Amino acid sequence: DSFKTDNVCYPSKPCWLPRWDSTWPRYVKTAVKDLGPFDGILGFSQGAALVAMLCALQEQKLEPAFNFHFAILVAGFHSCCSQHRCFYEGPAITVPSLHVFGQDDRVIPEEMTQILIHPGGHFVPAASSHRQTYQDFLKKFHAESV
Repeated sequence: DSFKTDNVCYPSKPCWLPRWDSTWPRYVKTAVKDLGPFDGILGFSQGAALVAMLCALQEQKLEPAFNFHFAILVAGFHSCCSQHRCFYEGPAITVPSLHVFGQDDRVIPEEMTQILIHPGGHFVPAASSHRQTYQDFLKKFHAESV
């Protein structure tokens, strides 16, 4: 499918095709069942928006296959698609999460994000101090699983 004007969530930024709304939950559920279990989930950019929706499904107990103990969202954003509103109207997500944003990110506007803030743009930061933040966050869950 090509991206058309009626498939975009915000001007000139194609991000979601309407037909995906009926297929992505089934696809992810199958992947989790076939390849899991997974302790946590990580997403970058649109993937981070998807991770937030997966956590919402888990929180609303709408998908028993999802049992994530943590989430890492890098350069994520609140989806502007009206079809995704239901993911933001349910109970607050209690899955522990680490949100990573770039101060100079030109792709995701600051007002769409909000907690590791790095001085770069739209990428996964990997400097020593950033890696330490990831390690510290993940150690909490490693201790729980041992």
